[in-house]
Amino acid sequence: MKNLKFIFLSAILVSFFAQSNLNPKAPLGLTWGEKKEQIENNYDSKKMRQKDNLTFYNLYLPPLTLPDFTEYLAIVDNDIGLVKVILSQKIKNDAYGIKGKELYFKYKNVLTKKYNEPTQSMEKIGNRLYKGSDEFYQCLKYNGCGLYISLYGNPKTQVVLRLVGAERGVGELQISYESELFDQSIKNVKNK
Repeated sequence: MKNLKFIFLSAILVSFFAQSNLNPKAPLGLTWGEKKEQIENNYDSKKMRQKDNLTFYNLYLPPLTLPDFTEYLAIVDNDIGLVKVILSQKIKNDAYGIKGKELYFKYKNVLTKKYNEPTQSMEKIGNRLYKGSDEFYQCLKYNGCGLYISLYGNPKTQVVLRLVGAERGVGELQISYESELFDQSIKNVKNK
């Protein structure tokens, strides 16, 4: 019995340490630290906005694409380079969240195989206001009503999978990749 407990505890610790050392590569064939000039010149991109030291680009033609995703956002620190990438898939005509949940669990399975179990995960709906089964995305949009989110990584590097609500029957699946450079970029902004 003691050996079984030891094996179980060892498996948990190995999983925890494997997660805490997560340092995901940039997705889509991109490279962390790529400068904004490289983003602008090497990929079909459009500068969307500037906030503090961060420039947000829509990438229309990254080196690689994923079949379920239609939008790619690159966040570039003007001094450090590429620090965060967000992949998005619009979901429409899905009042009950069936398509959204199917995509969410499909990619949760893929990310779990790659990065082990999520460090945190929550799939809950109907906590407040929107409780009808056909109000899935309204509930996700309303703060405190529901969440579909899985976090992989540690405080410095993360991969985040989540469903985002927009309106009745409309939402978005997002996977965001944050490098250690993103954490450094945020610290630099706070220290200014």
